[in-house]
Amino acid sequence: MAAFCYTWVMQVILSDFIGYCGGVARAINLANSTLSSSKGPVYSLGALIHNPDVCSLFSKKGLKIISSPIGQEVGTVVIRAHGVGDEIRQSFIDAGFAICDATCPIVKRNIEMIRTLSSTHKIILVGDKDHDEMKAMSQVRNVPVIILEKAEDVSRLSYTEHYAVFVQTTFEIEPYQNICDVLVKKGYSVFFANAICPSSLKRRKAVLKLGRLCDAVIVVGGRNSANTNALVNLLQCQKKKVWHIENEGGVTEEMRSYEKIGLAAGASTSRAVIDKVYHALLGT
Repeated sequence: MAAFCYTWVMQVILSDFIGYCGGVARAINLANSTLSSSKGPVYSLGALIHNPDVCSLFSKKGLKIISSPIGQEVGTVVIRAHGVGDEIRQSFIDAGFAICDATCPIVKRNIEMIRTLSSTHKIILVGDKDHDEMKAMSQVRNVPVIILEKAEDVSRLSYTEHYAVFVQTTFEIEPYQNICDVLVKKGYSVFFANAICPSSLKRRKAVLKLGRLCDAVIVVGGRNSANTNALVNLLQCQKKKVWHIENEGGVTEEMRSYEKIGLAAGASTSRAVIDKVYHALLGT
């Protein structure tokens, strides 16, 4: 009787929602266009996106990361998708720099709404106070803000004020919902002015589905990417085995030991990087 040899093959399943979000794709396209057309130096105000591989590629193209106009040759500065505070933007204009505004349209709308609503409401920002988007929203000229990071922070509010509540577009759903619930339950006068970005919600829904389908999940994205970390946290809360890696260099033999492994990525992770991780897993 002939002997049969069965070869075990790992299955890699991609998330239903993967690749750049619209805001990141727009920022990358604008930066590339500016590098191609500008006669002078081109700068990025901070890392263009939260992805070291992409930032390295832009560095090779001549995009220099800076934090202020001081000491820099006058040129064009790209405002990244997270946006920037009014005073910082004005400092570049006053120094003679051209502005390439790659602020995500959703973030830009939120900033303009903060500017408008501040005449009738006190502004509440919900999110991570150290995130760049939060810094941009908190630095609208002449608009003081109150930052809430957790439900316990609500106790600092006054019942005599009317509040407009804005959330960081990539903030985690559970803490935001907890804060909203407390605001409503305790009877504060609040207007919820925006919501978590629909792209982030779709990406999180897709990663939860991936977690149900697979034995373990790899999430690819920058270590400093809020939306990537949110995906990792979601899976950890589901008690799912998960790894957070930045590129194919993070692939390990342990990952290859699972029969069915999921592959997801943050909004700043290119399809090229995702494909490299996919092939590294399969050894192709």
